[in-house]
Amino acid sequence: MDAADSDNRPTAVTDADGTAAAGGPGYGSAAPAMVDPDTETSGEGPSGSGAAVPAGAATLFDDATAQGFRDRWRDVQLRFVDDPRAAAGEAQSLVEEAMEALSAALAAHRDKLGGWQEAGSSDTEQLRVAVREYRDFLDRVLGR
Repeated sequence: MDAADSDNRPTAVTDADGTAAAGGPGYGSAAPAMVDPDTETSGEGPSGSGAAVPAGAATLFDDATAQGFRDRWRDVQLRFVDDPRAAAGEAQSLVEEAMEALSAALAAHRDKLGGWQEAGSSDTEQLRVAVREYRDFLDRVLGR
């Protein structure tokens, strides 16, 4: 039978065991669930990309700053029920603040990477390491 009843209403696409097929109508649960992006369920990391972060790669925010943004975001989500307009304004402010902090963190990291110039290094090994660090940094910026 196809995905529509005889009265042309769509029905859920099901697997052989009768469960809703992934991506098909009716997939998932009707009950909303709070999803915490900080928890890892499959070992792939919060981004879900499965890409490994290079060993020794610097994070752009220290743990306390990142957790502060996460905590404030959860507060915004909880406030939405009582005052959606205010929550949207707070979300906008939080994103603007995070972008400013991210820009400052990226600039500081870029300046740290430029240390090879200050040292006046012409040693091939040090230059190779510098290029590798630039590559790792660019990969992080590009989300690889």
